[in-house]
Amino acid sequence: MECILKLFLCLSKCGLRDCLIKQVAFLPPKEKYTLEPDVARIYGDSKLIQTYKMRRLKIPKQKQGNVYEYLPSHKNMETHVFCIGQNQIPAILCRNLQSKKNKILLCSHGNSTDLSQYYDFLCELSQELECDTFCYEYPGYGPTPGKLSDKYIIENIECAYDFITSTLEYTWQNIILYSHSLGSGPSIFLASQNQKPIGGMILNSPLSSGLKLLLPNNTITAKEDFFPNFQMIKFVNCPVFIMHGDKDDIIPIKHGKYLYKKLKQNSKYNPWWVKDANHNDIQYNNRQEFFERISNFLKYCSNFSLNKTEKDMRADEWGNKFNHLYADWKQDKKNINQRRTVKSQSVISASQFNTTVKDDQKSQKYQYEDENIPPISNKNKSEITLSNYNIKNSEKMKKKDLKSEIAQYQQQYSEILKKGDPELQSSHFKIKKIQ
Repeated sequence: MECILKLFLCLSKCGLRDCLIKQVAFLPPKEKYTLEPDVARIYGDSKLIQTYKMRRLKIPKQKQGNVYEYLPSHKNMETHVFCIGQNQIPAILCRNLQSKKNKILLCSHGNSTDLSQYYDFLCELSQELECDTFCYEYPGYGPTPGKLSDKYIIENIECAYDFITSTLEYTWQNIILYSHSLGSGPSIFLASQNQKPIGGMILNSPLSSGLKLLLPNNTITAKEDFFPNFQMIKFVNCPVFIMHGDKDDIIPIKHGKYLYKKLKQNSKYNPWWVKDANHNDIQYNNRQEFFERISNFLKYCSNFSLNKTEKDMRADEWGNKFNHLYADWKQDKKNINQRRTVKSQSVISASQFNTTVKDDQKSQKYQYEDENIPPISNKNKSEITLSNYNIKNSEKMKKKDLKSEIAQYQQQYSEILKKGDPELQSSHFKIKKIQ
């Protein structure tokens, strides 16, 4: 066991971590559903969003082979299919037309299923709990683009959260996470993010970590572990409801109990250790109790948030308490966003700035333009920020220094264009020579 772990850690350091995890952890369905453009609809504050029609393999499978069908309609339900974010991630919104509640379940499905197969359960959740449901897809599942890895799955749930709050305009108090099996990884990750508060979280048959599932006797906390839920859940401050079957032979019940043990006291809600239940049958063999317990938890979350401020409900900052690749990725992403912000804002601090460089026999005049920045006042022309360089009293600078600044900046901007960064290119910044 120890040798296998050491081999995994060694190969991970050689850049093979994602390949290994993809082979042993993810089982996307072979049959892929398709999406067809539908009408554009208005959501929230007059936001016009493109919707799609989903065609899936008919359930049950037909004798004559693969037969595809559009998603069936359900009573008092309205279904919208989106492609969200820059990566166009498929997502489904199921709205209960008779519900007066504003709650929405942000769902993360299990391993060997996809959105098209999960759709009927989403509608059932929405009907029985009188709320809306929203589910996103994982990269590599269905027609979803992207590399199949835990990193991109957690990026997709962040994108789903942003879509729900900004476009669909649900408040954080009314967002409840629901996950099954593998979906517990991205759900617990999101719940542990300080900047993305939620109202509560439901974990159905969760895993404590990928390595603890694959190597049951492993006691080493590895930085390369995937979905290290037992570490992330310690930062969560919202109510958490865990259910797990005592006969689960895929993810043993000890995983659910270990996560419950790691929870903060104020986040603990009475768990449900389901007798004689396996991994996928809690909601089917114990249907009435399943929905009653979740309904009671939703009421508890509503009352819980009434006595708490947003600051109280936000997860604790990771800081240096979480030594894992996820923390490294998060910091790298933060640094990239900061650099993009600095570059896009500091490209030039004026919409038009003219300066003349004398060159022996002739003069050349350069103009700096940025369509997104208002004109600078004359009194501030003596101090202009050019990239990371300050040009003060440019009229008095030596021609050699100024020409060097311009050449250096032109080179930097050429490199940005080569990298093809759309956010930086969209600023329309250009340096042009005026004849």
